[in-house]
Amino acid sequence: MIRGRPFGLEVRVGLGWVLSYLLIAATLMLWFGLPDVTQVHPAVRFVAVIAVPALLLPTVVAHELAHALTARRRGAAVETVDLRLVGVPVHGDMSGRDPVTEALVAIAGPAVSGSVGMAALVLAALAERVGSDEAALAAWVCTCIAAGNLLLAAISMYPGAPMDGGQLVHAIARRTTRDAATASRRAGAVGIAAGWAVMFLGLAIAVTVDSTAGLWLTLMGWFLGRASRLARGQEQLIRITAGLHVRDAIADDIGAVSPFLTLDTLLAQHQLAGGGPDVYPVGAHDAPVGVIDIRSLRGIPASQRKELRVADRMRPLESLRSVREDQELWDAVALLEQGRQGAVRVVATFDPGQLLGLVTRASVTRLLRSRRRPMPDDTLP
Repeated sequence: MIRGRPFGLEVRVGLGWVLSYLLIAATLMLWFGLPDVTQVHPAVRFVAVIAVPALLLPTVVAHELAHALTARRRGAAVETVDLRLVGVPVHGDMSGRDPVTEALVAIAGPAVSGSVGMAALVLAALAERVGSDEAALAAWVCTCIAAGNLLLAAISMYPGAPMDGGQLVHAIARRTTRDAATASRRAGAVGIAAGWAVMFLGLAIAVTVDSTAGLWLTLMGWFLGRASRLARGQEQLIRITAGLHVRDAIADDIGAVSPFLTLDTLLAQHQLAGGGPDVYPVGAHDAPVGVIDIRSLRGIPASQRKELRVADRMRPLESLRSVREDQELWDAVALLEQGRQGAVRVVATFDPGQLLGLVTRASVTRLLRSRRRPMPDDTLP
């Protein structure tokens, strides 16, 4: 994870984002092809090749910063920008803001990318007029940067979550209806329909024009449609957890298991208890040393379960993400989903070193059911 603090915002860059970015930069350079400039020194050509990803990077980051800075200007408390995938904003939930703010935040990133792309095109045209080999290299660099930004602006305006266009559609839906649930359903339906449209377009291209490009487009349509369905369920979950805090979902009725217990014995006790929770604390109940997820044990061969002990498969407590007891419940749910971990630690508000307990998927589900809040599809089991 790479971190920085431009404009007072903490920017977190994940490995997946970096790999996606480098792949896109390499694709652009191969697509346009390095110009045949035999009179230029090889070192100059090397600098030109390095310049494309080096100059494209800050423009792509600017896309996300535009979202965050616009949200902050409109009164949202945005402190971090979490970059995980190129073109997919993770700048915070705007569904609780007024539709105008949500729309402005959505179009801020594409507007910056589009402006940078058009400016780079102008610079490329001016460089082409010079006529020298060095100018041809500069024009090539500007063309790659222009294409990258214009492509980012176009893709991010796809009318489905989690793209900026999906957020804009959601803002329009909220503007035309006062019911948040209806707006969410309409925006989700548009995103899913757009995904199907991209899939059919990809199939048509695969049959009539280019099979490889068409299949990639079909796969992209499936991914975007699925993302829209998941985002719709996530927004529903945010809404039904509103007003609840982490302290409300602490799992305080789960018995701890011994680290020396064999896995087959643990599974047998789990089944005798009628299923029980999916995650058990390991060690003393008031001082656990880790957690063990029952679901991760089912793929282990039966012969190995008799030899392995809980300590061999448990997850150390310090490796779990933590939340404060006074945070909104959605913060804990998001960590459970993002990290694909079975539990998160709950610490005291004014003493982060004091462990109050664990929040698990089962404890969240039990809390919501006790409050008679129906669980949406495609969210916590």
